[in-house]
Amino acid sequence: MERYTDKLKELESKHKKLEEKLCTLILNIREDQPEGMFTRNQYATRLGDIHKSILYRINSIRWHIYNLCHYHSAYEKKLYDNSNPNNTLSLCSLYSSYIFDDFIFNLISLYDYFGSCFYIAFANETQPKKTWRSLAKLCSDKNNDFYYCKLAENIRNHNRTWVQKIEDFRASVIHYGIKRGEFKVVLSDHCKYGRKDRIICALPDEIVKILPNNNNHQINEIGIDLQFGTIEIWKETLESLYELSEIANNTCTSKFQEKNTLIGITPKINPSNEANCKSGDQRSKFPDNNPP
Repeated sequence: MERYTDKLKELESKHKKLEEKLCTLILNIREDQPEGMFTRNQYATRLGDIHKSILYRINSIRWHIYNLCHYHSAYEKKLYDNSNPNNTLSLCSLYSSYIFDDFIFNLISLYDYFGSCFYIAFANETQPKKTWRSLAKLCSDKNNDFYYCKLAENIRNHNRTWVQKIEDFRASVIHYGIKRGEFKVVLSDHCKYGRKDRIICALPDEIVKILPNNNNHQINEIGIDLQFGTIEIWKETLESLYELSEIANNTCTSKFQEKNTLIGITPKINPSNEANCKSGDQRSKFPDNNPP
């Protein structure tokens, strides 16, 4: 596990930042809730349930990443004592693939929770079960004012460049067949420092295609390392969700705007016309009988 320690610590810092930002956002959304179909207490309960679900899913993903790294390290240690390295490799490959698939499933579930949170806060409070896909569809519809706000613009971009590609990978795994990366045992000779046998694992090719184009990828003999690659995927997701939460808080909650005099929506048809992205005002612009 030692090789992963620094990366895992970096993730913990990003977990804390996202959780703190999300807490601030939820509190400001609750303050914005006007008297309407739901009382303030009812609305706070609904938001609280979504908030708890998001935190649960974040912790689930943390667990999966830790165990992906743990299993890899544990099975490497077994190589020295095992007379059948191929069996050890087979088990490591199988369990790692199980965990990675679950990691992807949890990732999309997390996005659905965020989609539900943003939808009832800034679009339509009567639609509590909307998913990320519903939110992305709303953000791409030019026939509503929400399309022109900064949050919707960033959701559109993030969905196109990141979320949709992960959803496509998940769909292919669920409907068309397993997608496993390559696994290989590298045996070493005895030396004065002992055996240095290794199991190397690579991300599936379909996932490699969507990774950010940077030089941070840990590459081994057969491709981008499965454990470090998974950490990179989660890091990209954490940073993106933090950015979206910050934009939502800074431009779509009146509580923040009162303190910082920031404008959330500037309609495209008239850039000089300043509009308010206050959650209560925004929801009233969507007809209840024709939700996206």
